[in-house]
Amino acid sequence: MAQLQRRCDIEEMIRLRSVEDIPDEKVREILAQMDPRGNCAVMSIEQKRALQLKGIVRAGEPAPVAAIEDHSMLTRAGEKLRVRLYRPEQSRGNLPVVLYVHGGGFFAGSLETHEPVCRAIANLTPAQVVSVDYRLAPEHRWPAALDDCFDALLWITQTLRPRRLIIAGDSAGGNLAACAALQADGSDVRIDAQVLIYPMLDAVMSLPAYVENALVPPFTLLDCVYVWQLFLPRDADRRTAHISPLYAKPDALQRQPAALILTAEYDILRDDGLSYGNALREAGVRVEHEHYAAMPHGFLLWGATVRAAIDGLERIAAFVRSV
Repeated sequence: MAQLQRRCDIEEMIRLRSVEDIPDEKVREILAQMDPRGNCAVMSIEQKRALQLKGIVRAGEPAPVAAIEDHSMLTRAGEKLRVRLYRPEQSRGNLPVVLYVHGGGFFAGSLETHEPVCRAIANLTPAQVVSVDYRLAPEHRWPAALDDCFDALLWITQTLRPRRLIIAGDSAGGNLAACAALQADGSDVRIDAQVLIYPMLDAVMSLPAYVENALVPPFTLLDCVYVWQLFLPRDADRRTAHISPLYAKPDALQRQPAALILTAEYDILRDDGLSYGNALREAGVRVEHEHYAAMPHGFLLWGATVRAAIDGLERIAAFVRSV
């Protein structure tokens, strides 16, 4: 009897949520089309990459922009890296530049999957948006993707010479954006602000939301365990700040740029963003936080049917204009 009571107490303390708990009917309809176990660990890498590309239809019709340019840049290692530049319809003056780092669990996602987001940010801000085609796991494990993102920052600094430079990313891209901002400290790259959209910031997966939202697709706890294993070398220290920014030391955080952090209520990464925002605030950094109730992970890509996606893009544009 005592053991049963303890089990009930634990379940009451940490209640596992499910898709049925989400009050937004449109969101439930989208999630009902997905594997309840998640989309990463239960599929092959090729299937997941193809599925994410097909999911672009949920973003709606891509907004027209003034120009889209593909560039080939050289990394510090002498390798060619592709970046895509979006010029907004209103392109007068010295516009800010946003480096956008796509999500996809470090092993999926591409310039194409996040093109609607990049187009929208370019027009709504307005800003020039650069999307980076960083190397993916498991073919290229950490720190390859981080190196590519930092090289893209160098290319922007040296080629575009922006008046303001902002780095943004969602999910795994949010991790790379935050890590690149930490890496830029003391370098020739000056970042004015960072936008972290439901970012992965704790490779130890230690916070309550990992349990509370463990079973909510499209990014479940099983997925999260899988993608970290896919991305990191076996001997990697998961508490290294350039893997898990949540473990960055206060003196490093003090020198970080202003941040906008977006979190979602039904996301296993919810507390990553909340905790990092608190740590940055305690270090004296300007932090703005927008929490989206009733939303799961990945909602920013669902602009065709979910109003919160449009609100999120408008919020990002407003923040970029303010820095």
